Amino acid sequence: MTLLFTKYILLRAFFIVLLLAFLYFTSYSFSHNNLAIADTVGTVSLPWNPYHGIAYNPSNHLMYVNLQLSGIAVIDGTAVTGSIHLDSGKPFSEGGWDIAYNPADKMMYISDDLKQVVHVVKDSAIVGNIPINGILSDIAFNSDDNTMYVTAFPDVVSIINGITVIDTIKLNMWAGDIAYNPSNHLMYVATHYVVGTKPVGSVVVINGSKVIATIPVDGAATAVAYNPDNKMMYVTTRSLNAGSVSVINDSSIVDTISLAGEARGIAYNPDNQNMYVTVLTDPQAKHDSVIKINRFTPSETILVGSGPEGIAYNPSNHMMYVANEGEQTVSVISSNPSCPVSTVAASPDQAVNKTSIAAYNASNHMRYVTNQGEQQHMSATTSSSPNCAPIANAGPDQKVEEKSPVTLDGSASSYPDGSPLNPSTTSYQWSQITGTPVTLSNPLDGKSTFTAPDINRDLKDATTKLEFQLIVDDGKVKSKPDTVKVSVTCNKEEQSKAEITTFTVQELISKGPSYDLPETAKRLQHWLGGTGTPMPLDKNWLRSFIAIASAEGINQERFTTNKKMGGYHSLLEFAKQLQPGTTKVFPSPTSQEKWDKQITIPDELLYDGIRGNDLAFSVGTTQLTSSGQFTVSKSAHGDIIDIAGKVTNMITQKINGVVQPYDVFDFNPGQTFKIPILPFFIKADDLNLIEKCKDAKPFNQGAGWSTVLLVRGNINQLANVPYPSHAYDELYKWFEFK
Repeated sequence: MTLLFTKYILLRAFFIVLLLAFLYFTSYSFSHNNLAIADTVGTVSLPWNPYHGIAYNPSNHLMYVNLQLSGIAVIDGTAVTGSIHLDSGKPFSEGGWDIAYNPADKMMYISDDLKQVVHVVKDSAIVGNIPINGILSDIAFNSDDNTMYVTAFPDVVSIINGITVIDTIKLNMWAGDIAYNPSNHLMYVATHYVVGTKPVGSVVVINGSKVIATIPVDGAATAVAYNPDNKMMYVTTRSLNAGSVSVINDSSIVDTISLAGEARGIAYNPDNQNMYVTVLTDPQAKHDSVIKINRFTPSETILVGSGPEGIAYNPSNHMMYVANEGEQTVSVISSNPSCPVSTVAASPDQAVNKTSIAAYNASNHMRYVTNQGEQQHMSATTSSSPNCAPIANAGPDQKVEEKSPVTLDGSASSYPDGSPLNPSTTSYQWSQITGTPVTLSNPLDGKSTFTAPDINRDLKDATTKLEFQLIVDDGKVKSKPDTVKVSVTCNKEEQSKAEITTFTVQELISKGPSYDLPETAKRLQHWLGGTGTPMPLDKNWLRSFIAIASAEGINQERFTTNKKMGGYHSLLEFAKQLQPGTTKVFPSPTSQEKWDKQITIPDELLYDGIRGNDLAFSVGTTQLTSSGQFTVSKSAHGDIIDIAGKVTNMITQKINGVVQPYDVFDFNPGQTFKIPILPFFIKADDLNLIEKCKDAKPFNQGAGWSTVLLVRGNINQLANVPYPSHAYDELYKWFEFK
């Protein structure tokens, strides 16, 4: 045996002695359980005893398992399909403690505690080795910056980017389990050590590469998990025959939940938003347990097998899987409280005295459990069907063309463990939740059909976003509802035409500012964006056009000189009829008098030429609506007249016969536009296809401003002003109202 190999063995022996010493102070004998055992679906024979780490690689759908001193076994389904030697195949010389997948580079990262390196593996080949100081322990992925964090004995956390250690963090205590909190972008490390015979620990909070907090906990911190429901970290702790769960918000403990036994593993169940904690109870008890915690309150105790350690959630059947260290079984717990617990045999071996690690393979829906006893194999397990509520499966979301037939398929509904429903006793209930109502054929069957509606531009969300609900009844219990969304799209021909027209509009947007069409470009961009939020028009920009200024002047003149207003020819005639010393409002306060001036594209082009296109394409055919009122007074001697009033002008549009205080940016069917900077015409019908088939959406645009009239003079002088005459333009002084 070489001196170098002797050094490795001594390091490993030192680590194991420390681990055994800690377990001596914190453990006790396990009780055996008498729960029913379900059948395993297969046993995987391995070349050597599995050690600690097991992980699933979603890029190739294979399982990776650490073997004691013998490298890595690669498993497909229930067969070993390959192996990875970590030290050129030398027997009894290969480490390997934990395994984690990095979704950023699609590599497996293996912490090798014997050689003190992290191996980077692609499929079955080692593509990099990263030296790390210390006896390596756990490893976790940080999705914030795509780095790997590795804990190592005695007190170091190393940060890896790719195949390079970019930083190290010293903790001054034994570094163990590690987890990432995506809500605050912090890493949390469970630490522990022994003072005399008392296990103590803390949770170290890391921001990037800096320790920002150390949070003492009650006992040795053993496992840490994130709860996305309240965005807090849950940390299990254990001491002599006692345990607790500390709930941490950022860097403060907000609650401590005492448990009757040692808390070990912890995991989150998204179905009921509960945390599940494995607990070793009193040694005299027949069964250990899993405690279900609803935020801060233990809500249920579930009996499981002996010595429960690791726990994980299986999204394919909505169950929790518990690795029972004391008897090499896996207990399966349903998310539905009415379902019993099923215990799954992991192997026929005797109870072991080391931790069993469970991991889930999403490609074949199996749970893999390492068996660290004398037998050299691992088990792939599933559970028998519990007698509980079925799980409705309304099928995947669909995207269909308008007017096409659609099938809703609930045939994938099953019991929580995946076993099929009995067709003779099972009934289905389909119903529509949102969208334009459609007629469902056979809504009480597993499959139901309907015809997708036409897309209506004015009711686009209702006609393109449909949602349906399925409830399944097995004759005893009804399932919770499951939903499926159906998105309705245009047919291929219209979709293609919309794409081409969109390209034309984008060209107009890019060239518009250079061709005196800046407002058109800005509004087309907002229209294409599809938010539909209002976008005001600038009043100064509007009033710079002759058509708008002319309409404003015409409406003002209608107020000051018009036979219809109370029968008076002008404000002056109304003033002359007043008694000395009186004041009146003209028109009367109850009058709803308004004047509208229609502004059309031909008018604008006539006055402003090419520049007028920016107004024409921005507001199209619109109208200026003006409303006003004036106060007229005559002095006590009857010789002085005062006239004061305000006219409010607004860009408006008549919709269904009602004048609205805004203009809608849209395109009237049948219109054709000649764009000066483009060598062809654009049809409004093609533009409307962009609204129908893509994300473009009409929006309201408006503008308003007021002008005031102030007149004061001797009645005899004012009365001599002839009408009609340009002298009226001098008499009536209009000012913009600020």
